[in-house]
Amino acid sequence: MTDPSSLPKAVLYYHPASVWSSAALLALREKGYGDDELDLRVVDISKGDEFSPTFLRLNPKATVPTLVVPLRGSLGHDVETRFKAIADPKALVDLLDKSRSATSRTNTTSSAPAPSLSPATVGFADTSGKIVNAVHSEVVAPETLHHLNARDPQSLQALAQTLLPVLQSRHQAIMNHLSDGANETIRMSDKTKTFWSEKRDA
Repeated sequence: MTDPSSLPKAVLYYHPASVWSSAALLALREKGYGDDELDLRVVDISKGDEFSPTFLRLNPKATVPTLVVPLRGSLGHDVETRFKAIADPKALVDLLDKSRSATSRTNTTSSAPAPSLSPATVGFADTSGKIVNAVHSEVVAPETLHHLNARDPQSLQALAQTLLPVLQSRHQAIMNHLSDGANETIRMSDKTKTFWSEKRDA
């Protein structure tokens, strides 16, 4: 039998200040995943790390959280492990929920309880789905609400002081990648270069 500790791990790419990353981290905690069951790697979105060529190969949309999981059929020592990246927060949390359950065959080293995160009834599931969809809409997205809370000159100035360095760092990261691509320091597809250009002009 294969030793679970020797199998390739899933990797969660996240940022501590990301609301959607918080959902994934909470799911890990609630489901009782062990510290040795997957790796956590910070992607510093305040510096534009999600625009790096390495991360874009995992998630072309450059978003966090992103969960990279080894495919079940490629876990043996005699085969090359293949991975799948999951970038949709709802799908990611759903996978974490189902991967530690009474019916799951996922290798686990944790003996912690794994309560279901899904609503127990159809009615609750419908209500939960509506809430989740609403939170994911642009109108009430947490980032949007945070910005809308700045309604007077003082709060707008405070928000600007917080956001401006972040926006400048992210813009500089994109400009550096575009420069490297133009100078052929790195080889990237035209699609990726177009993505960088669109982010630069956004």
